[in-house]
Amino acid sequence: MMRFLVMVLVAGWAGATSAHHGITGQFDTTQTLELTGVVIEMKFVNPHSYVYFDVETDVGEVLPWRCEMRAATALRRSGWTAELFAPGTEISIVGSPDRRDAQTCYLITVTFANGTTLERYEQRREIDTVERAPRLANGRFQLGGDWAAPQLLLFGEAARGLQGLRTPTGSAATGIAPPREGGAGAVQFGGIPEGVELTEAGILAAEAFDVGRDNPRQNCLPTNIFLNWTADFHVNRIIQGDDTIILRYGFMDLDRTIYLDMTEHPQNIIPSRAGHSIGYWEDDIFVVDTIGFSPGVLVTRRDLSLMHSDQMHTVERFSYDDEKQSLLRTYVAEDPLYFTGQFTGRDTLYLSDVPFDSIACTDLKDDTIERTG
Repeated sequence: MMRFLVMVLVAGWAGATSAHHGITGQFDTTQTLELTGVVIEMKFVNPHSYVYFDVETDVGEVLPWRCEMRAATALRRSGWTAELFAPGTEISIVGSPDRRDAQTCYLITVTFANGTTLERYEQRREIDTVERAPRLANGRFQLGGDWAAPQLLLFGEAARGLQGLRTPTGSAATGIAPPREGGAGAVQFGGIPEGVELTEAGILAAEAFDVGRDNPRQNCLPTNIFLNWTADFHVNRIIQGDDTIILRYGFMDLDRTIYLDMTEHPQNIIPSRAGHSIGYWEDDIFVVDTIGFSPGVLVTRRDLSLMHSDQMHTVERFSYDDEKQSLLRTYVAEDPLYFTGQFTGRDTLYLSDVPFDSIACTDLKDDTIERTG
């Protein structure tokens, strides 16, 4: 009865979205629907914005719908504004249906009345090059500043999962990374590295962890010091001082203080998601040693997640590329209680032309809208 068509979608889109929504099971990314309606309200918030609109059925009934979009801070970085979705605006949306709410969707593509189409990850603003001295007077590279992961953009049919993810060509200094040889981009969505095996205690902790209920990011909480550094392409801020370096994560407002005037961790650490960090230089590499974590999760999975205990110990190494103005981080985590082997990874950030902004999390996944009819 409603003017939309549910279509089977190739599995590629499910792979692209599983890094976030696929793991929660909120949306059925194996299907798409098409909707046409009139905007009632735009909630431009973090961690996900929502556009609310009315859809008229073939029998004249008006049904309220809402579709989930990216975080407000990520949308602003891409040049999207709330004004695009002013009340009264006519829109057509291609999206994936919500598993629980029959009138909620995951926005993939939106088309406006003038024919303009925007894909979910599309960049629609000019990017400014960030000009600054790459090194301090003492020769150390300048860690301080606003940094962001390269945005993975989807174009045309790729937005529907037919060609997967790819990045645009551009200056690395803009915060948009050029493609790598043989790869889609500098950011890789996390998994359990080869060689990591859960201990009996790690299995018990994973079995007690319910992804839908306990996933920190679904409760406006930071997940861990690794995932949050690049999650959803938010902008991070590094404040570089003489005795401390502060990492302010744009995603879920995780703050870390790295002490430069310590050689050993104190005995009376209060466990936290950020832990206690000591930093030092090895030639041109900045090394960060961290302990004192509160128990948490490293990798969220539907079957068996990878948890970490308060015994986790991590070492991060930050290096800087003068030419690309890029900040590479490699990391290693060990946890003798919950897993054997080493949890390892790497990520790359670029100087951002958009400033750091607090996420001010407002989770709308369980928001309700009035039903008519």
